[in-house]
Amino acid sequence: MKKTILLFFAIAGIISCKDNNAIPSPPKSDPIVGEWKLQSIVYKQTGTNLASECQIKSTYKFNEDGSITGIVYTEDIGGNCFEKQVNSTWEHIDNSNDDYLIDNSIKIIKFADKKTTIVMKSKNIVDECIFKLFGNENT
Repeated sequence: MKKTILLFFAIAGIISCKDNNAIPSPPKSDPIVGEWKLQSIVYKQTGTNLASECQIKSTYKFNEDGSITGIVYTEDIGGNCFEKQVNSTWEHIDNSNDDYLIDNSIKIIKFADKKTTIVMKSKNIVDECIFKLFGNENT
């Protein structure tokens, strides 16, 4: 009988022990973190895509530390495509909505297609362009 009781307590003790060595899950990063490629620049009033073949080569990397690095491609008057290194900052200023502060300008950012597409526009501007970026390497 003693052996049965000891066996019962031994099994109960093993079952009730919890793993104190469990690794806590890392904090969830903001969905904007990652590498993005320009897809289009659409003029809201007409729906016209203003991005040239040159401009859609542009890439942006939103880093965890709030910095943005990227390569922006533009054309000169002669139509020659050239690149420029850009550095900026970002901050998610209100977690309850989609407001981000990018380069000291408030932008509304919506995530689409399982967070692999960003639709970004300026807040409080009527005649604006909507920037669409895709391909987050973070997801």
